[in-house]
Amino acid sequence: MTSSSVAASSVAADLSIAYGGTATADGWDDVLARYAHHVSASPDAPAVEDGELAWTYAELDALAGRTADALRDRVRPGDLVAVCLDRSAALVATAVAVARLGAVYLPLGPRPGERRLAAVADGLRVACLIGAPDALPEAYATRGADTFHRDGGDACGADGVDAQGEGPARND
Repeated sequence: MTSSSVAASSVAADLSIAYGGTATADGWDDVLARYAHHVSASPDAPAVEDGELAWTYAELDALAGRTADALRDRVRPGDLVAVCLDRSAALVATAVAVARLGAVYLPLGPRPGERRLAAVADGLRVACLIGAPDALPEAYATRGADTFHRDGGDACGADGVDAQGEGPARND
């Protein structure tokens, strides 16, 4: 065995590798199943605190549903969805929506910068970019998108999360 293969074996032994959910009597035990359980069991319980706002599981689930619906025509299972959002309810709802669609969530951070976005756009096949217009470089923030608000309404023409951070948007 070479020193590099010994080093690789040592590194691999230190990794924690998960192979997806496991079958249980109640269905698959995975993150979305656990999330759905919390939504149905405790819809009024707090799920996410976002600044001064607290989102219940029911509110978060409704926002995730609207986000998934908005992305459904553009995002397919296996597609790469780049996400540029701060830690917020919008980020959690977006992650749930992307998972529901079977897409791959690519976190780029809230302010990735133009060079990083260009490298991702040039090197990867990103189906969708989701972010706040004030955080994205102008070249990416000016494309048409929708903003989804907590109350269920949407404000077309705004390119991201509204000023209160109350909803994710999509930029293609």
